[in-house]
Amino acid sequence: MDNLENRPEVYYNDYEIDLKDIIKTLWDNKSFIITLFLIAVFASGIVSFFVLEPQYEARSTLLILPPRYTTSLEVSTLPTDTYKSLAMTQSMKSQIIEELDLRHDDGQVYSPSDLDNMMEIEVQAEPQKDNDNATVPLLVLKVTGSDPELISNIANTWADIFMNATKQIRVSEVQDVADVIQNQFDDTKEKLLDAKQELREFKEEKRLDLHREELHIKKNHLANYKNKLISLRNNLGSEKASYQQLEEEILVLEKDGKWLGDFSSNTSDIDNSLLLKIKNNYLEAQNSLLEFKKEHDISLLKQEIAVKMEELKTYREKIISLSSSLVDRSIEVEKISDLLEKEPERWELKKAVSDDVFWQQILTAEEINILENLQLNNEIVNPIYQKLSTRLTDSRILVESIPEQIKYYEDLVSVREKEINDLNFRLDNWTQELERLNTDVRNYEVLYKNQANTYQDLKNKLVQKQLEIGLLENQVAFYNQEVNSLEEEIKDMQEYIWENEIIQEELMQQVSDIQMTYNNLAKRVEEARITEAQKTSDVKFIAQSIPPTKPIGPNKKLNVAIAGVLALMLGVFAVFIKEVMKEDN
Repeated sequence: MDNLENRPEVYYNDYEIDLKDIIKTLWDNKSFIITLFLIAVFASGIVSFFVLEPQYEARSTLLILPPRYTTSLEVSTLPTDTYKSLAMTQSMKSQIIEELDLRHDDGQVYSPSDLDNMMEIEVQAEPQKDNDNATVPLLVLKVTGSDPELISNIANTWADIFMNATKQIRVSEVQDVADVIQNQFDDTKEKLLDAKQELREFKEEKRLDLHREELHIKKNHLANYKNKLISLRNNLGSEKASYQQLEEEILVLEKDGKWLGDFSSNTSDIDNSLLLKIKNNYLEAQNSLLEFKKEHDISLLKQEIAVKMEELKTYREKIISLSSSLVDRSIEVEKISDLLEKEPERWELKKAVSDDVFWQQILTAEEINILENLQLNNEIVNPIYQKLSTRLTDSRILVESIPEQIKYYEDLVSVREKEINDLNFRLDNWTQELERLNTDVRNYEVLYKNQANTYQDLKNKLVQKQLEIGLLENQVAFYNQEVNSLEEEIKDMQEYIWENEIIQEELMQQVSDIQMTYNNLAKRVEEARITEAQKTSDVKFIAQSIPPTKPIGPNKKLNVAIAGVLALMLGVFAVFIKEVMKEDN
């Protein structure tokens, strides 16, 4: 602040303007200025009111509406300046002249330059209804002229031609893009068919699915073979161990390759052998049994017992028969005695004469009737009584003799029973002894046969083990060969499948890529068809021009005011120039 206060004052006396001088100069030349003003106002009024024709303005309003529902093929809306330039092209004006056949009063056809001063475009903006922040441009096509009907027709024709031109441009753009897309689509379709055909031929030729299935089967077979091989090797080791154990067990039961239990083998130099003890005990039991059978004939003893049993049976049956006969005879004696008491010893016979056949033959019937009451009496010995008496005597004799016979046979039965008991006792002893000996023989035989069977089983098992070991060795060799062969086949098949899978994946990827391109192009082709079918101009007619009734010019008052202002400005300027020139002089 101190620096500013101490700064020296600067005076510009040579450049000062005296306002009083200016006012004085203007006042001194007021007549010139007023005269010039009046002349300008008068001239402007005459021209505006009497010389200039009234000018009218016709307006056609167009809306540049961007598409609300766009596709991938939809081209973007052109800039507003582009629409404005397109509407003002010479070709557009030539089409308007041709369409309306515009001519001057002398019959000469309008030229495009004749419309240059008549046509004007005003760009406005209108907010979209669904989005207040977004605006769509409005093109106001203005045509000025002195003929209202003519300028109205020019404005409407201009709008129609402009909309058709923009539509044609848009359709041409869409068609060009659609043609390119269609060509790409056809080319891609052909490539896709070729790729699919190549993939199909590759699959038909290589049959990878069958090879994979075959590879899976071979792997399963290989796994089964390996498991089988492991099992066979385990079994082979087990069988060899069993074979070695069998050989050791057989060596204990043999001497010089011959079984110790064979009766023809010499085993005198072998001691403490269970097999030899069993064999010797078996031989001793057999010898004891043979000697017992030689000394004790059991079958003969049984026959003797059977004979005596038969005799005993006969005696007992005789006793029973005699006892039964005694009872029967005793009953018979009683019955006969009862009958003799009732039966007379003699019979007295009475017979009529008429019943005699002799008299019936020699006498007549009347004579016989007379002799009917005559009877003949005769007495004879009763034969029944006589026969019963004889039978009674015989029966009494038998009854008296039967007890003695019974006694006799009972004595014989007692003797035979004693003899049979003695024989049965002897038979029981012999049988028990024989059974004991047979039991010993059987036991020793069982032990011997068990040893023999054991030895034979061991020999059979040894032979069986040899066969099984041979079979297992053959199977192991077979499965080894099969495993090696399958491993080679699987390796070759895997390499074959891997190589062809890579090729197939490349072909499938190629088909997939082309298919994706094909799908995109197909979608765009369909969109192109829809766009071509639905495409219209982006420019919409929203207000047609009607012939104006009120002129827009000339603005007479404005012209007079402008002329007056310009005259004043020109007068002031001329006065200042005049004063400057005076000062210079």
